[in-house]
Amino acid sequence: MVGYWDANCPARSTNDSVQVTVYKGKDQAVIAVANWSKQDQDCSIRLDKGLLGFDPEQASYLVPAIPGFQPAGSLPQKLSGLSVPGGKGWLIVVDKTGK
Repeated sequence: MVGYWDANCPARSTNDSVQVTVYKGKDQAVIAVANWSKQDQDCSIRLDKGLLGFDPEQASYLVPAIPGFQPAGSLPQKLSGLSVPGGKGWLIVVDKTGK
């Protein structure tokens, strides 16, 4: 796990109200996105290839269904133009293989 407070976190939000923590694996990473404000927030998530350990441009992005937490969904490849509901967040699986 690399927390949002760590300078070596491979993901950064463009909005200070939305924080991002990364759980890294060899071929996958899970990005935990959290909106700490009460209002919906727009942001983009920037991924650092060197810190992530694989090329995010070649990866696939999936929002898995987690009962009681989030419905299944998909996100833009570039993780830009995201709207995160106030007080909510997502877990996003980034798969190196693009599957």
